Amino acid sequence: MRARRTVGTFAMIITLTATASCATGSGPSQVTSSPPPVTGERLPELSEPDSAESDTESATLNDLYECGDRQSPDGDRLRGGRMYDYQPFATIGDAVDTVETAVVGRITDWRAGRSVIEDDTAFRYAVIEVAVDQSFKEDRRDTIYIEFELGNDIVDEFGQVVRGPFSTNLLTIDDAKDAAPIGTPVIFLGDEIAAENDPHRKVVDPDAGLPAGEAPHGSYPQGLLLRNCDGSVTSAMAETRDIDEWVVSEAALVDDSTLRKATDPGSFDLLVNAALLFDQSSE
Repeated sequence: MRARRTVGTFAMIITLTATASCATGSGPSQVTSSPPPVTGERLPELSEPDSAESDTESATLNDLYECGDRQSPDGDRLRGGRMYDYQPFATIGDAVDTVETAVVGRITDWRAGRSVIEDDTAFRYAVIEVAVDQSFKEDRRDTIYIEFELGNDIVDEFGQVVRGPFSTNLLTIDDAKDAAPIGTPVIFLGDEIAAENDPHRKVVDPDAGLPAGEAPHGSYPQGLLLRNCDGSVTSAMAETRDIDEWVVSEAALVDDSTLRKATDPGSFDLLVNAALLFDQSSE
């Protein structure tokens, strides 16, 4: 059994100082100020909110993830009806403990990625560039490149798309960028993707969207979580309700009865806080 947690690190500081400054859901924000630039700088060192200096620091953290004129992400559009057969993690701590890479940051770019052809299906991928604000594992980096499935095409033996009413089911890069705009905060939990060695799978443009020498990372189904403007969670892969148990268990540890599901405002920050505390307890 895990010990009860105390308030004071990243997410709780944000929760205590944040105001309802941006719209909920997937519509445009009502705030007219511009969002802060996404630069990839690391978060300030964290401390207990017991001084004027801490108040300034927490305001800075809150400003990092303010929506400004950016809209909340659209998880339904990103998921595209795809389903995943997997064993879910019971808590975010279990996930952080299992994966190679666990970070929180902000989306800085969407790029066209590789394609993988298997039989008559071509799986199309994007590369999401994320500026890392905080790592929860020893794998420390400033930027991470996440492979994200856009959908698939039906292709012939030469890899050409077969035209027809059901021949394609995928997002464009512009679709994806609209569904998860530049600047969207994201929790990533996953591993580096190994080189493809299955003779039945053909990889087209294996390094597309990646800087030289960089390897793509793949997310666990519960491991690509986006922050809505109200601080709630949208999942880009698994159904958002698959994150509810994480929120309930972490909220119980800080005696917060207001958070019961991932779509409750403040749930994203709660999960970041939980991952930070897990990281500290593992050192």
